[in-house]
Amino acid sequence: MNASEVRRIVNDWHRELPGFSVYKPRHLLRRIGPLLMGVLLERDSGGQSYQPVFHVHCLAVEAPVIFLTMFSELRTERTKAPESIQCRFHDQLYLNAVERFKRQTPLPLLGTLSVDQVVTAYEAEIRNPERRGTVEVCYVEMMAVLVWCGQGERAREVLERWRRSNRGIFGWTKQDCSKEYAQCEEWMRDPAIIRRTVESEIKKFKLERVAATDFGA
Repeated sequence: MNASEVRRIVNDWHRELPGFSVYKPRHLLRRIGPLLMGVLLERDSGGQSYQPVFHVHCLAVEAPVIFLTMFSELRTERTKAPESIQCRFHDQLYLNAVERFKRQTPLPLLGTLSVDQVVTAYEAEIRNPERRGTVEVCYVEMMAVLVWCGQGERAREVLERWRRSNRGIFGWTKQDCSKEYAQCEEWMRDPAIIRRTVESEIKKFKLERVAATDFGA
């Protein structure tokens, strides 16, 4: 897959996902408040095929890279196995792949996104036994979204539920989570902290040209 083929493939996906911007080669992004939603077209080691991957990343938390939270691959309809698209068959297959991918992602790729949809998606991640290692990340990001949307009381309920449920999961103790707890408490006392962090992360990752909206009702 040479540079020309990459551009053509990315442009085809971008045309079907008009709310996104081309952030980097093979990476489409849109921003909803503090939340980045991405579609990454990961190529295989030989460059002969690519796999569409959905993810989110919360800009309210300082990070060294854009993370792939809610990582979700394109899957086959029948067996639900991860599916890659052969580059040589891209023209014949990509439209069907886009439509299936839209149905499979944890959050809708098009249209207005509500805070309730985001909370529901994070809750599903927390319940997923295959994602045990990202539970604390999901709690923190969910609270950041709620505080951003002015739902501080709801965020506090989530924090208290996290505290009650954290009984040494994956070797973590209540003391290990104290930094995350303190950060969330600080957000609830001063929501402007989140907005300052988001602005700083936008500059750091050069996201100024990424399509941006806010949450709908």
